[in-house]
Amino acid sequence: MVNCIVHNDFTHEIPPVFEIFNNRIVMTSYGGLIPGQSEEDFFSCSSMPRNRELMRVFKDLGFVEQLGSGMSRILKAYD
Repeated sequence: MVNCIVHNDFTHEIPPVFEIFNNRIVMTSYGGLIPGQSEEDFFSCSSMPRNRELMRVFKDLGFVEQLGSGMSRILKAYD
């Protein structure tokens, strides 16, 4: 849920969407690649937080364990 919030592109005033079903929760954030970020940057797991201040707040509160570690974990789990 934290990732959905901190990676959402709020510049278009579109909030993240949280859908709760009987068998799953679907979280969707609006965005895409960050301006200036290439697909190669994305898949090489280079950290480019979209909302740096928001990410720092969640880090300070202990809701995220390490900045920039999510993509490498996702790519290990999925082809």
